[in-house]
Amino acid sequence: MPCATLPHACLTLDPATETRLVSRFGSGFRDWFAALPEFLERLAQRWDLEVVAAVAAGNTSRVFHVRRADGSPAFLKLTPEPEIGVTKAATLRAWADNPHVVSLIDSDRESGALLLEAVEPGSRVDRLPTPRREACPRSPGSAVCQVDDQGGHRHAEEEGPGGEMVVVGP
Repeated sequence: MPCATLPHACLTLDPATETRLVSRFGSGFRDWFAALPEFLERLAQRWDLEVVAAVAAGNTSRVFHVRRADGSPAFLKLTPEPEIGVTKAATLRAWADNPHVVSLIDSDRESGALLLEAVEPGSRVDRLPTPRREACPRSPGSAVCQVDDQGGHRHAEEEGPGGEMVVVGP
């Protein structure tokens, strides 16, 4: 069901999801969620998007399937904690040359909003080539480095707010 005019069906949460998100973000989540229609409309205008449908809520975000002005599909990911989106945007930019990482189309640093390429489901991650990983020569004792095809290292540690891998140096 298209959400072009943001009907309530696109901006509702089931009780279990609401409880989980309030538990994660505190009671301020409800205020953020109440302001979501206006915020979503502003981002749709800014990035020339049509909101198509809400996607199931995650642990740290609310995601919407959108259509860009050129007709291409994308996802708009919004979070009540801007730093989560800012960190994810930095991570996606750092790993942009990896074909197995979703492309960041645009982001809003103030709100943490992310506009992401639409990735079609069906590709099994366990069947994708795995980059070689080894200890990082520049940062002894750190988690791992991904080694690129030219033998260069990309340092990463598990330091993100949600435990995701965050690139902290080239």
